[in-house]
Parts: sequence; C-alpha cells; structure tokens
Amino acid sequence: SPLLAMDDDDLRDAAETLSSADVASAWKVGGAAVRHVDLSFVVDFDAQSLRGVCVLDVLRNNEEDDTDKECCKLFLDSHECLQIHSVRDGRSGGTLDFGSSEGTLLAGAQALWVKLQQQSWAASQDCKFLKLEIRFTVLPGSPALCWRFPAGEGGELCPFVASRGQPGWSRALFPCVDLLAARATYCISFWVPAGLRAVMAAQRFEGQEKEAMEGFEVFNFCTREPVPAGSLMFAAGALEMQELTVTDRKS
Repeated sequence: SPLLAMDDDDLRDAAETLSSADVASAWKVGGAAVRHVDLSFVVDFDAQSLRGVCVLDVLRNNEEDDTDKECCKLFLDSHECLQIHSVRDGRSGGTLDFGSSEGTLLAGAQALWVKLQQQSWAASQDCKFLKLEIRFTVLPGSPALCWRFPAGEGGELCPFVASRGQPGWSRALFPCVDLLAARATYCISFWVPAGLRAVMAAQRFEGQEKEAMEGFEVFNFCTREPVPAGSLMFAAGALEMQELTVTDRKS
C-alpha cells in the first residue's frame, strides 16, 4: 500500500504537528494522522444536498501506548449541517459507536467522536493503521456550498453548485481534520444527474466503478500531493467546456 511506503520520520512529524491543542479543531487521537481520504458525493439539486461516503486512512506510530484511553476514541471536525448515518471499521465492516459533542468556537462546528476498538488498528513494521467508513448527508444550508439556479437562454433552469474554500468550512462538507497543517491525499467521485458535469482543482481519472447509478454520471478526481481539506474546490452543474483563445491564454 502506498500509505505504508512513508518513512517513520514523516509519520512522526505529521503526528507531532497535529498532537498540539488547536482551538479551531476537534481533532484528537494520540500520535496519529489522516494520510488518505476517499470521498464520494451524490449531488441532489432538487434537495440542495449531497449524499456522501468518506473513507479515511489513519496512521499511528508504534511508539504510542495502546493502553492510552485517548487512543480508543477518535475526534473529527464536523458541523451541524452534516447528518451522520453510520461509522464502520473499513477493514472488518463492523459498526462503531459514534456521536456528536460541542465543537470549537466556530459557528455550527461540532466534534464527531468515534469509539475505536483495539482490533481496529492493524500493525505494520513501522506503524499502526485503521480505515474508517463514514456515511453522511450534507443538509441544505451548509456554509461550505453555494447553490444557484440561473435561467438558460431558453428559459430553462441551469442548476449549479460550488464549494466555498473558507477556513473552517470543510467540516461542513465532510468529517475531516479541518486544519491547514493536516494534509492528506484525496480521491473524490461526484455523481451528478446525466447531462451535467463536475469539475475540480485536481487531476481527473477514469475510475472503474463497482456499480452504475441509473440517471447519473460519475466524475473522478485525485490530488497528486497531500493537501489540506480546505483546498478542495469543486463545481458541478450545467457546465460547458470551451477551448481557450489566444487572448485567453495570454491573460
């Protein structure tokens, strides 16, 4: 796995960076860091909401004491606009207990806590790792999204949604570590109604989907380098692709 190709110094540096208290984030799990995230969104323009699945790969160095009670509970940044449906161990498929508590000083912020089991951690030579699968819905009114329905040339509505890259708003889009210091690689899939399009500030790739979704098209993207959650910018809707003119390229 590419996650385990990292050296021990990289993991230790990441864990130490995130171990200090930060009033802007609820993140807390001893000596650990989120290294990769798989995200899938189904865009519902009628409801102005997103149905999402978030799979986080979390690594922890072997120097942490397994008897530390803080290692048995993981805290992620969340928001009152996120409705969490389930949390599962990504390796075994078993359900995990979770809940929400008061978040940071940011408006609407919440802390999503997940009770881990010791067997949730798998061990390699240099570190321990776990995989969490979180299913959720981004409810209408999320400050992380901007919905618009302008009229087209023929009078028809042209649905459009875009993310808002503001500090602290990523937690209103998916459960995450909403800190600039927390960087991970991302693979993101957007399921949009047929005939619409999704674009993102990331590399697009053709994924091999396990199953098709009738009436929807999928657009897959991935980041080449680890990035903070707040840098994930995307748009979806009635978008058209046009070739750049010479003047456009010079501007």
